Amino acid sequence: MIKINNLYKAFGSKIVLDGISTELRNGITHCIIGKSGSGKSVLLKLIVGLLPADRGTIEIDGNEINSLNEKKLYQVRRKIGYVFQGAALFDSMNVYENVVIGEFENGNRDDNYLLDQAQKTLSAVGLLPNYSEKETLHYQKEWNILKNIKPSDLSGGMKKRVGVARALVGQPKYIFYDEPTTGLDPITSEQIDNLIDELEVKMKFTSVIITHDMFSVSKIAEHIVMLDSGKILFDGNREELFKSQIAEVQNFLKRYHTDI
Repeated sequence: MIKINNLYKAFGSKIVLDGISTELRNGITHCIIGKSGSGKSVLLKLIVGLLPADRGTIEIDGNEINSLNEKKLYQVRRKIGYVFQGAALFDSMNVYENVVIGEFENGNRDDNYLLDQAQKTLSAVGLLPNYSEKETLHYQKEWNILKNIKPSDLSGGMKKRVGVARALVGQPKYIFYDEPTTGLDPITSEQIDNLIDELEVKMKFTSVIITHDMFSVSKIAEHIVMLDSGKILFDGNREELFKSQIAEVQNFLKRYHTDI
């Protein structure tokens, strides 16, 4: 579980997070929503220890992030997979290299392990046949084609899936998604939503998603935190969100209600 208590963060005179508290329970999908500049991305960076909090605490499975030394912080970060906005693949690397880059940079040179992790995670995101078929000629043919492809030859949806596969390497407990459906067409966006949902059920992840996509929220969110001007405006489930009488929440939902 991730516990956030009375968290503050400012950059100069600009207060980004102003005393927020919430809990992200294990085994469900959490969505963090809010207008641009409301503090969503900063909150994720604080949780993974990329930024220090000014005040307040963040606990991940009982470990208070700001009090950890570098070694212990690294151990906690190993529990977290991060899917960057736009997938953030390296253009000079092929699919295989992109998927295992994190393990490689952390000093893992076990080719058999890296190969196994790449095939297993690419199967999990639907870019390869079922991993249980890895010894078949069909599987090996698909793998030989996919592993050498460069990101420039992938569709937007495939890039997102490779980004998710990279986050799954090492079997993390938590997966953080930064705007996973941004820039995708509605059909591909729905496919990514389905993938996130399937991975949570199949692999027992705790998913934390930053998104503006209310269609994604309506489909997969089990717990929603809405930030506004650095404070938590709403903290509850999907049904409570769409029934909320808070004016700012209703204004945020207007486009969703109009489009459906």
